[in-house]
Amino acid sequence: MASLDEASRRALRETSDRAVGTAVHSVSARLRDPDVWLSPQTAPDLTARTEPRWSLDVPSWLARLLRRGAHGPNGLGVLDDPGNRVWVAIASAAGPIDAVLQEFGFSPERRRIGGGRFGVVPRTLPRLDPSGILQRRWKRYRAAYERYEVLVRLTG
Repeated sequence: MASLDEASRRALRETSDRAVGTAVHSVSARLRDPDVWLSPQTAPDLTARTEPRWSLDVPSWLARLLRRGAHGPNGLGVLDDPGNRVWVAIASAAGPIDAVLQEFGFSPERRRIGGGRFGVVPRTLPRLDPSGILQRRWKRYRAAYERYEVLVRLTG
């Protein structure tokens, strides 16, 4: 950026500010979709669940009740799991910044898998939010999601 003249630096800042605003608006719109929050995993059935085997001495009504509880919540895991639709939405914010950098003649050092070719995509939650606030909110959401998932199974 030091090699750019003042007018180009100003244009880069203004264009970057607009791109960041566009990215925030786009990510916010994606995260307002309830489906992202109610089905946050891209491949929820990837881990196979096993059916418990009950003794013939266990009454059928008790076996059904125990079977429901035996599955336990799917478990969302960490926010920065690449299979988490919430994380994918957050990481997509780097796309508009890449376009701005390319428009101003910058080229990425190397190709990066998953977008964010200039390395502006945080790969981990601590890099995105060093304060830990988002991590604490994610833990509260996970607890609520796991309660929701249990209720859906019990009523379904």
